[in-house]
Amino acid sequence: MSAAKTAIIVARILNQIYKFMPNVNPRQMKYKQDQMANQMLAKLLKTDEEKKAFINTILTMTLLTSGAVDFVRDPELWSPEKSVNKDGVKRRWSHILSHGSEKALDVLRFPTYELVTKEQYQLANKLLPMVGSTVISSSEVMEAFTKADVGSINSDFKDRMVSDEKYLGSEKVLYRGLHSMPASVVKFLANPGASWDMSRGVSTSYDYNSAEGFMNKGGNGIILHMKNETGRGFTADALSKYKPEREVILSGKIIVEDFTLTMYAGEEFDPNIGFDDELIKIECNKSFILMRKGLKVIYGKRNVDFNSEIKPMLDALLSEQSFEFESKGKTYKIKMLDKSATLKVTATIS
Repeated sequence: MSAAKTAIIVARILNQIYKFMPNVNPRQMKYKQDQMANQMLAKLLKTDEEKKAFINTILTMTLLTSGAVDFVRDPELWSPEKSVNKDGVKRRWSHILSHGSEKALDVLRFPTYELVTKEQYQLANKLLPMVGSTVISSSEVMEAFTKADVGSINSDFKDRMVSDEKYLGSEKVLYRGLHSMPASVVKFLANPGASWDMSRGVSTSYDYNSAEGFMNKGGNGIILHMKNETGRGFTADALSKYKPEREVILSGKIIVEDFTLTMYAGEEFDPNIGFDDELIKIECNKSFILMRKGLKVIYGKRNVDFNSEIKPMLDALLSEQSFEFESKGKTYKIKMLDKSATLKVTATIS
């Protein structure tokens, strides 16, 4: 087994250790977690190559989830003046590491007191696609878990791990929330069969509410519901500084299966005064379209052909163009209200 794969497996077990709540006095909880983590690291990371791979994996995860995403995407943006916390203090590893990650790195003698460097962002940029695309089976993790023998420290933890493979396996459904998205991206994804490349590595979540919270931050919002049958990704939730977000780092492509789009449009649009009439609410998916003006349905149709009826409308409205249609003897000419789209996409990860 490669050092990189060993590192991912060890990180997955470490994540579960710090998610586990031992049945002990709260003051002793971290002590028990640290004790299990120390034994696991000692038994599973035998070579310098494996230790280095594990350290780099934890650093990469931390920079994406707790560092500065812009610097991960483009390390050339980094500078000493920009690498600071909100209070203006220069960013050190100890500022952005979770308790579990920091303890693990301390055991491996990584200097967590040092400043985060440009070279480390460059390494994260390089490693992120690999970390997010790794597929690890629950049986591989269980084999390592048995070898680590952390159950000898806490039998409740052992019972939990062996009782349900979901604790050691990958998340089968992931979500990604996006806000303030250009209408062009909404148009691209509201298209069954479209392929979207996320191979650079992105943050997702196995918690719908966390992803929905990101989507609802303003502007055109998108939420991706992604079927992850192959079990791709690096589960970072308890190892991230922001544990409640339940993050999973994912790298790959998604294929759109279906979508639900809601947006608003108005008639007789005047760029100087805006919409001077009651807005029209448009709801559609790949085979259904409904338009309401207030409580009144002005257009509705089921089992329609996407390419001939729905796509032309979306192409126009999401390109800031007018769209004209007839219903019940009346001709409507409408234009989308800016930043009013909410798109929910169902897709598979490939």
